[in-house]
Amino acid sequence: MDEHNFRQEVRTITADLQRLAAVGQTHAREVAVRMFSRMDATTHPLEFGIACRRGCSYCCHYHVYVTATEAFALAELVGKLEPSGKSQVKKQLEENFRAVSSMTVDQHIHTNVRCAFLSNAGECMAYEVRPSACRSHHATDVNSCKVTFEDTRSPLQNAMKADLKMTSTIFVLAQEMAHIEAGFDDKRYELTAAVREARANPASFKRYKAGKRAFPSVRDVTEPNARDSEKGRD
Repeated sequence: MDEHNFRQEVRTITADLQRLAAVGQTHAREVAVRMFSRMDATTHPLEFGIACRRGCSYCCHYHVYVTATEAFALAELVGKLEPSGKSQVKKQLEENFRAVSSMTVDQHIHTNVRCAFLSNAGECMAYEVRPSACRSHHATDVNSCKVTFEDTRSPLQNAMKADLKMTSTIFVLAQEMAHIEAGFDDKRYELTAAVREARANPASFKRYKAGKRAFPSVRDVTEPNARDSEKGRD
């Protein structure tokens, strides 16, 4: 992506975020789908050679941080799931919240916690709006994923495709800049607590619209030591 296309992407996301604030939280999923569809269209041609396959879910037990916009989209998606899936996600969100809220950042990084959106068949129930952290993550060798899943203290890093990683990172940066330019919360929050709060507390979206921190009680990646969560099992 060249500079012109990058700036265009920032402008497009900014406009989407402004419309979201105008029409309400129930359109977060729609905005996320549009945003991610552009990201996917650019990154898909670069995916040749990656080991990721449907049903492979080692990385679906890692810590994930999301933007407030992504949390609202995931929260909206829960209400759209079929009854059995909705029940499973809600139950897992509560179990994960109880587990993660008592952990330090380091403990969370090195503990396998099953994603609330991972189905019993090992597939992502939120695939269309899976957050940018999930979309950016990949590996060229599934063995590295298996090793770090089985040994959460392993120093092994996943081998990634440089062009895919760089392009994904550029889209994530465009999303961050768009949030700043639109005047909305640009922090990244721990997924479980953020989605849970987005579902339970309408005031979260009001704070978001006002340019305030959407989830003040939820750990964000800018907090002391929290940025370490972007390292380790990458």
